[in-house]
Amino acid sequence: MAFNVISISLLAGNILFLYAIRLGAGTHLIGFLSALTSVTFVFSIFGRRIAGRLGAVKTKGFFWLARYLVMAPVLLTLIPAVRESPVLALGTISLGVFGFNLFKGIALAAEKPIQGFITRDSDRAAFISMNNIILFSGHIAMGLLMAVLLGKDSPLFMYGIFIFFGIIAGVFASYYTLQIPEPWNGPKASSQSLFRNMVKAFPRPEFSRLFLLVMFSNIGIGMSLGFIVVYAKDVYTQPDNMVVYFTVSGALGALTMAGLLRFLSDRIGPRPVYFFFNALRLLFLLLVIAAPVFSSWFLTIFFLCTAFFLEQMTYWGFNAVADIYFLSTTKPEDHLDLGIIINMARGFFGMIGSLGGGFLLGWLQGYFNQSLISFRVYFLGSSLFFIANIIVLAYLPAARSIAIPAAIRAVFSARALKAMYYMNKLQRVRSEDEERSIVLAMGGTKDRITISELHKRLKSPSIFVRTETLLSLEQFGADKNTLGLLIDQVRNNPFTTAHIAARILGDLAKSGKCTDMRIRQEAEDALTEALDSQDYLLKSKAALALAYFCSDGLEEKVINSLRENMNPREIIYLVKALEIMERIEALPLIFEKISGCPHPHIIDDLILSAAGLLQTGLWFYSHFSLYLQDSKEGLNALRGEIPESGNSESLSRLIAYLHGPEYPPLLLDFIIQKTAVTGDEKRIRVLNYIRDYAERDGEKLPDKARYLCAAEMVACESPVSAQHAMVMGEDL
Repeated sequence: MAFNVISISLLAGNILFLYAIRLGAGTHLIGFLSALTSVTFVFSIFGRRIAGRLGAVKTKGFFWLARYLVMAPVLLTLIPAVRESPVLALGTISLGVFGFNLFKGIALAAEKPIQGFITRDSDRAAFISMNNIILFSGHIAMGLLMAVLLGKDSPLFMYGIFIFFGIIAGVFASYYTLQIPEPWNGPKASSQSLFRNMVKAFPRPEFSRLFLLVMFSNIGIGMSLGFIVVYAKDVYTQPDNMVVYFTVSGALGALTMAGLLRFLSDRIGPRPVYFFFNALRLLFLLLVIAAPVFSSWFLTIFFLCTAFFLEQMTYWGFNAVADIYFLSTTKPEDHLDLGIIINMARGFFGMIGSLGGGFLLGWLQGYFNQSLISFRVYFLGSSLFFIANIIVLAYLPAARSIAIPAAIRAVFSARALKAMYYMNKLQRVRSEDEERSIVLAMGGTKDRITISELHKRLKSPSIFVRTETLLSLEQFGADKNTLGLLIDQVRNNPFTTAHIAARILGDLAKSGKCTDMRIRQEAEDALTEALDSQDYLLKSKAALALAYFCSDGLEEKVINSLRENMNPREIIYLVKALEIMERIEALPLIFEKISGCPHPHIIDDLILSAAGLLQTGLWFYSHFSLYLQDSKEGLNALRGEIPESGNSESLSRLIAYLHGPEYPPLLLDFIIQKTAVTGDEKRIRVLNYIRDYAERDGEKLPDKARYLCAAEMVACESPVSAQHAMVMGEDL
């Protein structure tokens, strides 16, 4: 990679344009040389058959070597006899550039099959970005070196030294390329014609609209590539070494592009990133259209550095994002043929932009007779193609991309950028603890852009990572994909994370966020199956969740399960489910479980659920909590709820003897009295349930159960009673 970076820096791009200008090249020839740079991609068609027979690696390696060797004749232009003949010197350079790009184009036919083989959808942008980071970092280092060596009035032989070492570095780069193992699924010679494959691909909007983007972008790019150097020299009269410094600024722009691409593309998708680079290209064109000739040397340098920075950033950005989109929307077997078509489109339309741009700029300079005005009109024409891109992008299929407005909000949101930072960091985890902490941090950002990455973490082999993932996903509500994965967790992960997923499903149903009827039914089926699980945590959470789903026919199954169950945790959740379902007929069974339970804190939960079932839970909780802290204070609080009525004395005696043997008969007398006078059938049912309980287990009544019964009797007489009876009548 290092040798390739050195070679490309010394042989391709603006250094040859500068050398050609030193030898007398005008705008037409610069346009032609720029077009030859674009025509690289047209020659990919020759690499199609060659890659099918030689293989991807050999095609790239051998033709990479040929492209460097074909530049050797350019060294002859240093001979005075050749240099003094502009036709011979510039013709030699043109032939060298032509051969360089011809063989490069053949080698590029093997590029996309290799990239498609060694990358996955999830890390493709990261791989391409890292390659570009290495490439552009090398460009910066080499650019600075060349700028220092060239100086203000550089001798011509210095260009020859650059070209010579570029060829040598290219030979070494080709040698190491040939050492790469051949991909097992490398390109095969196609039995169909390239034209037929293109006709088959064009009805697909992913391909046809990408083709339009490539067309408009490369025409516009061709009109700038190379001419930005002419712009700097003609309008701002910059020397060669300063132009090389500007190319270093351009390489910094390309490096920034690679970093942004690595950070954004895998997160928000290629479509919004393409829009982002298109907007930056329009910003670059607006700057060069509006900029005056600055009187300040500093402003001139700052402006040209900014212009070169944006020009190269967007040039490489368009190509990289188009490749990511292409590989994401194309089958591996089509990478060779359709990749050649995209490369040919780049080359053909880039050549049109460069050749047409050269003639257009020459005509404008003759018409306006002022370089500044000529370039303003010229770049205004280039901007029209990027405005057309906006229309195409509006209709480009998403291809695992988020919506453009959402992407814009994400790019300018500190929370979303922080989330994307963690998502990129997640790709490089080396341990379970590291992955767990990053997942927790992603959930802490509370940004929905993390959802797709969190979904992947549900397949982690670690229970701790899956647990943190579920807790993070819980914050984002109930999209269909998340619900499907939660259902999958309930069915396939008992004894680990299934109970967490069941609990989340219940909470979503409780808050009314699980509304899709098909998904809702799938969730109910999975939770109902979980009631027969050996995992007591899952069974407990599933019962509670189903209560929130209001599943038909669930009540009998829960009551039977409660009758047979001795697991304290399951009993708590089964009773809570009955409270939510308001199954008042389960009261005798709940009282039975209270009487037979040896665990005080479990009794507390069962008492609270029974109070909720009796519809006294809203005010009972605070009184019961006080009673547990101080029984006397709890009893006084209960006395304070007794209204002035005919039964106030009976209720006071009931509370006074709550801990004594007199309590059961007093409770029975009060129930009989209330049953005789009330006309509410639902109320009579409740009183009879408590009466049966008191008659059967009166002597064994735990104090907490006695307090509940006394509270229910107070509720029958207190101001809460009317509302209590009304709710009972409506719900039961």
